[in-house]
Amino acid sequence: MSVAHAVWQAGDTFLDVRTPDEYAHGHIPGALYVPIDELAVRARELPAGQLITVCSMGNRSWRAARLLDLAGRSALSLDGGTKAWEAAGHPLVRGPEPGARRRSWWR
Repeated sequence: MSVAHAVWQAGDTFLDVRTPDEYAHGHIPGALYVPIDELAVRARELPAGQLITVCSMGNRSWRAARLLDLAGRSALSLDGGTKAWEAAGHPLVRGPEPGARRRSWWR
């Protein structure tokens, strides 16, 4: 989980692919929300660069990363999803808005 947190801090795009209620219940700060069913048609709208797909436990995000790969986008799935993220002590935002990331930089 420390690698995922590091790429989050570096500014990589996290993409939450769950239902609206699941997203509002708790998501990674700054994560964009695109339901998995909309990924195929919205893949070109997403920010350039690598995408990290997120769901609750990792199954849907794995499928989403595969769909994005097939659409020509570089995507990885967050293993363990938001449950593992929160269990590792990393922040979650509650509500329908993405929320702001707090970045810390170490040398």
